[in-house]
Amino acid sequence: MHSKKLYVWETGPADDTALLLLCGDCSFKISQVVSDAVLIDRKIKFRVPAKANLAFKYLRMQLAAVLNALLRNKPLTKSQEQWLEIATVILGKTQQDHNSTQQSVVLNIVPNATTPI
Repeated sequence: MHSKKLYVWETGPADDTALLLLCGDCSFKISQVVSDAVLIDRKIKFRVPAKANLAFKYLRMQLAAVLNALLRNKPLTKSQEQWLEIATVILGKTQQDHNSTQQSVVLNIVPNATTPI
C-alpha cells in the first residue's frame, strides 16, 4: 500500500540541474518584484537568477524537442545535435576537449546557480 505522504527515507539525492531540465512540469517565474524562481510540479522551488532562469527555460524547450525526435526515431538536425551536445555537457558536467577539431559551444556553468529554497 502506497501512502500519499512522502517520508525522508523514501527520498534520495538528485542533481539540481537534471531536475530543472528533465523532470516534471516547470513554471519559470521571472519578475523584478518577486524573487526569480522555478517551480517543478508546484512542489519543488528553486531560486534562480533571471539570466539563468531564461537559459534553463530555453534549454529545456530545446532538450524536449531533441528527446522527442530521438524517441520517435527521427534523424536529428544539425541544430538538434548541437543542443544535445550542450545538454550532455551540462548534465554530465564534463569539459570539452580543446584539441577537438569540431566547432562546439563552450558554457561556463556556475556550480551554485540553483539554490533550493
